[in-house]
Amino acid sequence: MQVDLYQTLKSINVADDQAKLVVASLEDHIDDVVRDATKPLQEKLDGLHRSLETHMKTQTWVISVIGFTIFALTAIGTFVTILRH
Repeated sequence: MQVDLYQTLKSINVADDQAKLVVASLEDHIDDVVRDATKPLQEKLDGLHRSLETHMKTQTWVISVIGFTIFALTAIGTFVTILRH
């Protein structure tokens, strides 16, 4: 609650319920203005988040393939070494 505004309204004899209603309305208005002002930034952040998730999934897949390839080549090399002896 905007305490200063509430106290100012009370000091000029605005009823308690009306003062609370004015303050609540002002707070709602401020929330709406801030939400509207930051909406493009939030959308950009959401897009970056989706892009990052996609890149992370791709990197996980690539690292898995590289790990499996190293494992397979090591196993083949070991198998060939065993067969030569």
